[in-house]
Order: sequence, then structure tokens, then C-alpha cells
Amino acid sequence: MKKISTITKKIEAELKKSLSKIDSKKTEKFVRILARSKNIFVTGQGRSGLIGEAFAMRLMQIGKNAFIVGMPTTPAIKEKDTFVAISCTGKTKVTADIVKEAKKEKTFIVALTAEPNSIVASLADLVIIIKAKDSIKSKQPLATLFEQAALLYLDSVIIMLMQKLGIKEKKLAKRHANL
Repeated sequence: MKKISTITKKIEAELKKSLSKIDSKKTEKFVRILARSKNIFVTGQGRSGLIGEAFAMRLMQIGKNAFIVGMPTTPAIKEKDTFVAISCTGKTKVTADIVKEAKKEKTFIVALTAEPNSIVASLADLVIIIKAKDSIKSKQPLATLFEQAALLYLDSVIIMLMQKLGIKEKKLAKRHANL
């Protein structure tokens, strides 16, 4: 059995490689879209869904109206809203079906995926490719590298959004859960 330090160094190297391949111009566009969005809806299934929930929570903490698709308090999506779909394969049926519904409402769709030629990517207005599959031979099981990279990427987007909007950490603390 390998030492934990050996395993974590390998994971760090995989993440560095994956994150270094993300298009910075598309990221800047994503931040601009989020900055002007009144309502932001997020979806993903399984562990991608958990990453989406973390992202929506951070959006809420910086003062954005952020909703997780499928929750009882999630309102109807409208044309001026932004929709973020997270799917490693870009073909998860539930996610693809939800993206199709969002498309009908003419909302702006952002896809985070490892697969640029997927159904989710083809429906999106902006596609953020997180290389975490074929181009990076990960030692981690299943889509773990994608999920880790997506979390770090979206946390970085939050920092960029905070900078763009002039938001300080104190504001986040005031909106942090207290129950």
C-alpha cells in the first residue's frame, strides 16, 4: 500500500494539469454572466450535484439568488436567468433532460463538462471544458478528478466574482447559515 503523501502528490499533480487547461477567456465570460444574473439555477447529478450545491451556496453567500434544480423552494426559470449544468460525461439523462427544459425557456446555459461533444455541451451557450478523462490518465476512481477540479474551478470563479463585484469576506459571513 502506498503512503498517503504519495497518493496526495499524485492527486495534486492531476488537479494542476486539469485546471491548467481551462479556457481563461471563457471563464471571464462566465464571471461576467454571473455578475449580471438576477437568478442562477444549478444542476448536476450524484457527486456533480454536490459540487453544484456547494457552488450555489457560495453564490447565495455573496448575495446572488441561487437555486438548486429540484428543490421545493426553487422558482420557475425565466429567459433572463442563468442556468449552470455540471456533468462529467455531458450525457447524464436527468441533467440532459433538465438542460433541454431550460433551453425552452431561452435562459443562458453554461455547461461544465469533460466532454465537448456531449448533448449537454451541444445545448449550452457557454461550455467550460474540464479535462479530466482521456487527456489525463487519472489514478482516481470514476469521475473523481472531474468533481475535484470542478469544485476548485467554481471556488475560483467565486473569488473572481467577489473581486468583480467588490465583495469582501465579511459580507459572506453575514449570509452564512446560523441555524
